[in-house]
Amino acid sequence: MLKETSGVENGEHEQYEYLTQRSPEFEEALSGINLDLMRRLIQEEAEKCGREKGSSLNFLEMPRIGEIETRSKDDSVPISFYDSSTNEIQVDFTGMEQQAERQNPFLSKEGFKAYLVAVLTHEQLHAATELQALGYVGYQHFTSYQVWNEGVTEKLARELTGKYFKSSADFQKIDQAKSYNYESAVLLIDAVIAKISEQTGFDQETVWNAIKRGMFENTSLETKELQELLDGTLPIDFFKKLRTMSTTNEAEIHERVEHLNQGTIQKIVGKLVKLLRLDRPTETRKAA
Repeated sequence: MLKETSGVENGEHEQYEYLTQRSPEFEEALSGINLDLMRRLIQEEAEKCGREKGSSLNFLEMPRIGEIETRSKDDSVPISFYDSSTNEIQVDFTGMEQQAERQNPFLSKEGFKAYLVAVLTHEQLHAATELQALGYVGYQHFTSYQVWNEGVTEKLARELTGKYFKSSADFQKIDQAKSYNYESAVLLIDAVIAKISEQTGFDQETVWNAIKRGMFENTSLETKELQELLDGTLPIDFFKKLRTMSTTNEAEIHERVEHLNQGTIQKIVGKLVKLLRLDRPTETRKAA
């Protein structure tokens, strides 16, 4: 099959070869994906987070899903990504198959289809939020808040993938709503949510909903006020260190998680409530 080298700006994706057309195997796999259902689930989530009902999201249809091959077997090279310069999703289908062979939940044919749903849901969320949320735009995501963004995106993708399975007759027997990508990044997001909940008295679901809203509203982590407030809730310099942390640096991510669990926290409940537009704490709020 004919291939061409990526022309992505600044050579960000030179480690990939772009196929000029999708392989028959990838076409067959995509034929089993219900993009209308995926779009509806993402739209519903965006509206729950405050987007105007019926507002247009950047959701990509089949012609904008391309196939790539990686030039390196380095695990740091993603098997899929959203390309903001072309507004396309690119998937290394062969790489997915190889990865599935190493992950027991995806060894069956049905399991592999579920894996593809999880991967596409993740990338569609990147497209829907246009990579402007959480402190970066476009290709800056390779060096700026990568762990935070991928963790938030993957955590939400897992929720939506689970809903997809429950809503699709083809996946009724699938009990696996995650792709095992960005496992440590999701762990860090969970730790942040738990820490904010612990220190403010809001339940974790409320805190998570506020973070999701920030994703869809393109809230920037570079906002000085937000960083100051979160630095008061989370360990000192947490977001400063998070800015350049790589998703492939497992040791550093786990060190940040441990730091979250042990950090000394200041109480800034009032300002945090105002900033995140959270409901007032209930009587279940933890005592100071």
